[in-house]
Amino acid sequence: MPVLQKLHNLRSLYLNDRSYIGSSMVCSKGGFPQLLVLKMPFLFNLEELILEEQALQKLVELEIVYCDSLKVLTGLENLKTLQQLKLTNMSKEFIATIEETKVRIWANLAILIRQPW
Repeated sequence: MPVLQKLHNLRSLYLNDRSYIGSSMVCSKGGFPQLLVLKMPFLFNLEELILEEQALQKLVELEIVYCDSLKVLTGLENLKTLQQLKLTNMSKEFIATIEETKVRIWANLAILIRQPW
């Protein structure tokens, strides 16, 4: 992510399957300054997503699909412009954590949860 997040004009990013194979992903301070949409399907090895303060300052949509190893999402409260969070086939524990965070931080955030269970 260190190189990608320096692409200042990037508006949309789709990280699929083998495009990211690490267990921890960090969006650093000042990273992705123009990114509006981030979609992350099938990142099976991802266990932790860290969103540092002042990263993704214009993000309006975040979609996470079937990242079943993802347990920790730190810094969600830093996404001040986020309007829509889409979660599909995520663990019940992860969903519960997100819903708890939503209650504390965003009253008006639209969260779309799609689960097979």
